[in-house]
Amino acid sequence: MMPMKLPIVPDVQPITSISPTLYAAARKCPARATWSAHGDRSSLPDHPRGLLGMAVHHVLERAALGGVAGADTAAKREAARGIYDQKVTDLFASAHPILMAKFRTAERLPYYNLYRERVALLAAERAVDPPTGNRGGGAGGGTAQHRSTVEQTLRSNDGKLKGRPDIVDSARSEVVDYKTSRAPEDGGVRDDEARQLRLYAHLVNENGRSVTTGVILRADRSRGEIDISASEAEAEAAEAVKKLEELGALVGRAFEEAATPSPASCSRCPCIPMCERFWNEAEPDWAEETGRQIQGTVQAVRVTSTGLVGIDIEIERGTAPRGAGH
Repeated sequence: MMPMKLPIVPDVQPITSISPTLYAAARKCPARATWSAHGDRSSLPDHPRGLLGMAVHHVLERAALGGVAGADTAAKREAARGIYDQKVTDLFASAHPILMAKFRTAERLPYYNLYRERVALLAAERAVDPPTGNRGGGAGGGTAQHRSTVEQTLRSNDGKLKGRPDIVDSARSEVVDYKTSRAPEDGGVRDDEARQLRLYAHLVNENGRSVTTGVILRADRSRGEIDISASEAEAEAAEAVKKLEELGALVGRAFEEAATPSPASCSRCPCIPMCERFWNEAEPDWAEETGRQIQGTVQAVRVTSTGLVGIDIEIERGTAPRGAGH
């Protein structure tokens, strides 16, 4: 039997700097940002696509640093597949016991092969030659004003903002962020993605370089981009600092006091299992955005001859109609 952890929500604690990820969480709910910054995320199972997304980012980072090598495109794709396989295997080996019990092996994660082939195609296209001299987080040669940097942590002059853009391409004056999510129906870039890109642009500008374009490159090879002026980047940075200050004003409050549940703020939120405010306020019409979340009393357990298990539940709270459910 593998040990299990029960998630414990932290009180609101000081946060000294805010990243694009934390900024996005804070815009939805202060409690969600608190969990992102201080919660024990190992106590909750990752979403399977989250593990695959980390592997995709790892492969593309290796490609940008010259780590996906091959004599031709086919060889580079095969190299990318191998890197992907190993990374997913490593991540799955340390995954939450529930995830391991459900899927047994990394290869059985949903969409494993789809993401494998997508990243193989994309990595082969974007692979660069291995560096011969310039290291230290850079990719390619040239002066500081013209080289690309990969996964380099940047901080603002006042220390209140930080971020790690996937690629800063100074030659094209653009910052690139990889995403495994689908593009919006009308294409382009989502609002939260645009905010992330503007924050990255501000950090790049404050660190002595300049970008004027933000790019979202998706695993399906679709691309969205936005123009970013210096004033737009600075305004987004000011908004992020404001959110940081708002979080600071809540220090010492209980997690539940900081929570602001709603269908939009609770969408894809990892805190739902232990957020009492959510369970007190959630209604069935939230389900379209939050998914079907159920709290209740088990009335019966049914095991079929094939080993499948069915559970009858008296639903008491959540985003499903109250009463009998199965």
